[in-house]
Amino acid sequence: FLYGSQLFKDQQYAKAIENFNLSVENSSNSKFKSRALFWKAEALYRLKNYEEALNNFKIFSEIEESKETIEYDMVLYHMAYTYFQLKDYNQSGGYFNEFIAIAKNEKLLYDSYLRLGDCFFALSSYFKAIPAYKKVIDRNDLDVDYAQLQIAFCYGYMGETDKKINALNDFIEVHLKSTLRDDAFYELGNSYVKLNNTDQAMSAYEE
Repeated sequence: FLYGSQLFKDQQYAKAIENFNLSVENSSNSKFKSRALFWKAEALYRLKNYEEALNNFKIFSEIEESKETIEYDMVLYHMAYTYFQLKDYNQSGGYFNEFIAIAKNEKLLYDSYLRLGDCFFALSSYFKAIPAYKKVIDRNDLDVDYAQLQIAFCYGYMGETDKKINALNDFIEVHLKSTLRDDAFYELGNSYVKLNNTDQAMSAYEE
């Protein structure tokens, strides 16, 4: 297990999986077996083998000994991300919600709110996505610009063009160095076109 962990840190995921498999098969320590399963799943995830990763995360989560490991508190978060990569947004959102309810790590908590918003967005549940994105904005740390732009998109898909324009103008005013500014100006131009406001549309497109 320890050698597998070192290989994982060195990003040698295929070799790490081999060692984690040996630990699962041969270790007499049930806690190491459980931990090996978790990190095998994470290595599979890094190799983009999401189906197998999910299967191993599930096995880990169902083993009684796993509850005694430091990884157990994280498995819901990892399963949520794996479902997200598989584009199963219903399952992903469910697991992000479960993780949010127990999260102790603030950074992961707000990342979960962000991805929960993305799940709702992908499912066209825009009115549910907005409160999740607002949690990220209220924290005022990472990904605020992304969350604010997503809210503007939500308003647009909900047919609330005025709210979308206000959200985009707020974004442009606040996020002066964001890499998403071009997207915001483009969307702002499109929104003004919808309202037959050609002058303001041209002004936004020229930015």
